[in-house]
Amino acid sequence: MGLDMSAGWLDKEQDNKPIQEFDWRKHASLNEYMRQLYYKKQGKEAPVNVMDCDFNCATLLLTREDIIDLKQAVWSQQLTKAVDGFFWGQQYQDETAKDYFETDAEFCERALAWLDQGKEVWYSPWW
Repeated sequence: MGLDMSAGWLDKEQDNKPIQEFDWRKHASLNEYMRQLYYKKQGKEAPVNVMDCDFNCATLLLTREDIIDLKQAVWSQQLTKAVDGFFWGQQYQDETAKDYFETDAEFCERALAWLDQGKEVWYSPWW
């Protein structure tokens, strides 16, 4: 049980096949940031209880603005705190954010490069 997350880009030459380049395990604050963004893009409020939301196994497409905002949140250590999700490592969010800082920063840089190449960037969680 837990939280697994992945991200990458869509290969347009292969029917938008998802190419996974990044994965995280129990990075609750990154997932909460993405969960909030997922609902914001739909014009909705995210449910407080994560078990009441439909973000599990969803694919979130990320724009340049989304990545720039994420990059700012990562560098300023302002990723959204998850208030739910015990099996996500929610109780260790600060430590996990520090451990994944380099991965998060690299993801932002590579995602911006993929967008420059005309690729679509995606993120998906599974719990």
